[in-house]
Amino acid sequence: MQLGLKQEIKEFDREIKEVRRSAATAPTLEEKLSWQKKQRELEGKRSKLRRELFARQDEVEAQRDDLISPLEVQLQQRVEERTPFAVEWEMLCGSPLSRRTSLCSLARAIVQRQRE
Repeated sequence: MQLGLKQEIKEFDREIKEVRRSAATAPTLEEKLSWQKKQRELEGKRSKLRRELFARQDEVEAQRDDLISPLEVQLQQRVEERTPFAVEWEMLCGSPLSRRTSLCSLARAIVQRQRE
């Protein structure tokens, strides 16, 4: 939407420039006045479009602020980590069958590293 308004404003700028040239080269005072009147009309329309563009830009900024505010609140939140409970367990790896399991082997390796 803003891009369309900007294009329209540029088009009015181009038309105003042409009308000024025509007014400057007009052979009679009547034609010169006619071109200047046309120029004032175009400038009025361009001013209206500019005000509309600024209003749209203000709306977009307000929407952006509305989106950013909750994000700022979320960034200010703190995360607290707690351990609600701890579990201790013991593996019985003494039997001949359990010695062959990979879990017992892993547990023995961990205990060995902790002792080192």
